[in-house]
Amino acid sequence: MKKEKAEFLNIYIHEALDFYLAITRDNDDLIEITENEKNKYHESVFVFIFQNFIDELKENIRTYEDISVVQDYVLVCFPGIDNEVYFHEDENKWIIERGFEVHYLLCLKKTIEKYINEIQACMLLNDVVWYGTTLRNYFDKEIANLYKLDASEVIVSETIVNESKKDDRFEFDRLKAECDLLSQPVEKIKLIHSRLFDFEQWQLKHDKLIHDRDFGSYYELTAKYYQDFETLCAIELKRIEKLIEIEKRIVSIPVVKTEIHPEPKPYKWTMTDTDFLELFTALYQNECIERNDGKALTRKELIEYFQVLLGLDIKSLESKLSKAGNRNEKTPFLDDLKSAFEIFVEQKEKKLLKRK
Repeated sequence: MKKEKAEFLNIYIHEALDFYLAITRDNDDLIEITENEKNKYHESVFVFIFQNFIDELKENIRTYEDISVVQDYVLVCFPGIDNEVYFHEDENKWIIERGFEVHYLLCLKKTIEKYINEIQACMLLNDVVWYGTTLRNYFDKEIANLYKLDASEVIVSETIVNESKKDDRFEFDRLKAECDLLSQPVEKIKLIHSRLFDFEQWQLKHDKLIHDRDFGSYYELTAKYYQDFETLCAIELKRIEKLIEIEKRIVSIPVVKTEIHPEPKPYKWTMTDTDFLELFTALYQNECIERNDGKALTRKELIEYFQVLLGLDIKSLESKLSKAGNRNEKTPFLDDLKSAFEIFVEQKEKKLLKRK
């Protein structure tokens, strides 16, 4: 029996896996990935080596004409692959969070996972009949070719067809990881609703609606691969909307001043109220200060914050701003600040010259 191609594929997949794990599991140093390494584990190389294995698999089918023998050949050449878990469920999130060679590592992980799944599909058989498996599909086609049977006389599995119709966008963990990268709750809600509409369109285009006396009507692929997708999305939307509701309540709670003897402020404003308004209105207008949480900052919020910081309580704020805007000299305080800075720079330069 020929085993060389299968054994070579097994070694290659494990080398690629070791290479991937060496990069992603090193928490201290980021290992530079050379172009030679990238080319060595490029998807096109996987395709070539895997196809060699399939050619060898088919040749063994034609030689031995016994599906149990061929299954044992796969099990012997790929020990442990049938039941081992190679990637953590949060693997993609780890790669994204680390931020190192994200595109390459995501593609490499997906490729390794794809061909491990392909090999596992050649190991799994359903009960004694063995219909509806990838190995059975290869076996039936090769036997049909060997004896020149009509293809309609051979039971051909739909597994490969179904796998091609799967769509990773409807893996909930992937959608959750995409949501976690968004900072605004409204963007998360929009993404989830958009994906749910995509899911409905995918069902109509690619999924088969089954009508069963016992189980009722259901989509075949959805029931197999994405049974809980819509339910998990609904729970996630409920969670986001609840957090928004809680945040609104917290923001709307009035601040009650309970200080009878407030502590003295460490700093005080020595200029006029109008000077204060001139400065901080200019800072607001120029967008020099923003909120850390990404929310819009109002002029009122900014001015009130610095009033509290400096122990001020400016009355008739808008009226004073209007009067300041009607002055012949619009920005006297800012002009004085500009002159003060120019004097500082000039004095600093003089001191530097004296030291030389």
